[in-house]
Amino acid sequence: NISCLWPTSAVLLSVLVATPTRHWWAYTVAAYFTSVINDIPQGLPVAAVFFIVPGLLEIVIAALAVRRFAGGLRSFESLRGLVVYIGVAVVLAPATSALVAGASTAENYWVYWALWFLSEALAFVMLAPAILTWIAAAQEGLRGISPVRCVEAGLIGGGLLAISARVFNSPMAETGSIPALVYLPLPLLLLAAVRFGPAGVNTSLLIVAFLSISGAVR
Repeated sequence: NISCLWPTSAVLLSVLVATPTRHWWAYTVAAYFTSVINDIPQGLPVAAVFFIVPGLLEIVIAALAVRRFAGGLRSFESLRGLVVYIGVAVVLAPATSALVAGASTAENYWVYWALWFLSEALAFVMLAPAILTWIAAAQEGLRGISPVRCVEAGLIGGGLLAISARVFNSPMAETGSIPALVYLPLPLLLLAAVRFGPAGVNTSLLIVAFLSISGAVR
């Protein structure tokens, strides 16, 4: 039950923020259907309930707060929206749900609380913002984007991908040290933020996050 990043919560949060509340039940069933079906042959153990219920409460609370107080899909276009998103979706909702999820184990409650909290929080801070900004960009349409901007985005993304793959999978990274090379993606992250706003920086951060996770696992 250990995951450095749990994608289901981030994907479902993004969908709920972007869709009418009357459709939430259908998306929630779709997200958890496979999990429940897999647990039923095992008699739907109590631990499974402690995983599903707090996960659902966490996502619904975060989605309602982001829609109501952070601006929904526009959460990352203002400082207020960003602060509310981080406070509710990244900190409050995962911390609260972890209090319930931690009860699924009789031992090491606070260790499991930390594992749950960090896994959910990382998904909400890395994956969900990228999805939300992609949805917002798709709604606006891509007709106004010039070929030059597409080439620029491709160069930044390709450069960031190449540099991050080299940095986080280098032999020096395997020693457990923190070399100066880890700062190499920073200029491209700043350039993506300046040139492409929330969509650029959130996508770039997602690339760095997954490559750093991959390097740590390997």
